[in-house]
Amino acid sequence: MAYIGVFPTASPLTSAQLADNIITTAKIIDSSITSSKIADGTVIAADILDHTVTTQKLSNTGVTSGVFGNASAIPSITVGLDGRITALSNTSFNAGATLSIDETTNVEYRIGMANATTGAWSEAYVSANITYNPSTGTLTVLNFNNISDENYKKDVATIQNATETVNQISGVEFTWIGSERKSAGFIAQRIEEVLPHLVNTNAEGMKSVNYSGIIAYLVETVKELDQRVKALEAKG
Repeated sequence: MAYIGVFPTASPLTSAQLADNIITTAKIIDSSITSSKIADGTVIAADILDHTVTTQKLSNTGVTSGVFGNASAIPSITVGLDGRITALSNTSFNAGATLSIDETTNVEYRIGMANATTGAWSEAYVSANITYNPSTGTLTVLNFNNISDENYKKDVATIQNATETVNQISGVEFTWIGSERKSAGFIAQRIEEVLPHLVNTNAEGMKSVNYSGIIAYLVETVKELDQRVKALEAKG
C-alpha cells in the first residue's frame, strides 16, 4: 500500500507568515535558531515544523539587567533589525566645563553670570558691559560699585593725620612683567608697611591692594590741607 504525503520544503520564513500568526509557541520547542539566522533570513519553515525553535531563543537579546544612565554616564543603546534592543552600556562623561589657565589669548571674553545662588548652573548670562582679556589681565566694566552700607560696618571712625600717612606711601609708574604694558599705581609690599589692613596675601603669596581704601586717606588729606590753607589765609 502506498501513502501520499506532503513534506515541508526549505522555503524562507517571510514577514507575512509571521504577521499572519502561522508560527505559534506550540510549534516552538527546542533550540537551533539564532538571532543571526533571523536577521539574515536563513530561518526556514522546516526549522519550525521539526521543533528546533524555542521561545528562549526568540526572546533572548543579549541585554543584561542593570541601571543605565546617571549623573556621570550616558546610556548607549543598540537596536537590532527586528526593532529589539540588543545591547546596552554606559558611556562616561565629565559633568561641567573643563577649566584651564589662559594668560595669552588677546580676546575680550564675556563673563558668564547667573541669577541663582544654589543648584546647577543651567543658564548663563553675559553682557557687553563686562569683559575680561586673558593676555592683559584687564577686567573692563561700565561701573564698579563697592558695598559700603553702614549696616555692614562697625568701629567707624574718621581718619586722623591722613596727610602724614599719605606722605609715607608713594605712587609709582611700572611695566607689567609678561604683558609689557605700562601702568601706574602702588607696590603692595610698600603699602603693607604703612597700611597693612589694605593689603591681602593669597595662598600663593601674591599680594593685592585695596585701592578704594586708599581713596579715603586721600580725601581726608585734602580736607586737612584745606584747613591749613584757610589758616594761612586768615593770618595773611
